[in-house]
Amino acid sequence: MLLHIGWKNPKGFKTRDVKDDMQTLFINAAKDTFEFRAETSEKGIVEGVLRYHPFLYDRETYPKDPYVKPGIQI
Repeated sequence: MLLHIGWKNPKGFKTRDVKDDMQTLFINAAKDTFEFRAETSEKGIVEGVLRYHPFLYDRETYPKDPYVKPGIQI
């Protein structure tokens, strides 16, 4: 994949090497997963994965966003 940073300096990298994006952090932070597949009455198919992020000490165990500066609450 080729990512254009600005308009003059393209930088190439493989997206599978990215380890600090929020999607990867959420997948790795899940404590458990449940994969499912269902068929509809019209022969449609629904597949998916549910990821479990438990509460610990009254807080959700979602990963912290590495791009948010400390002290900023969203």
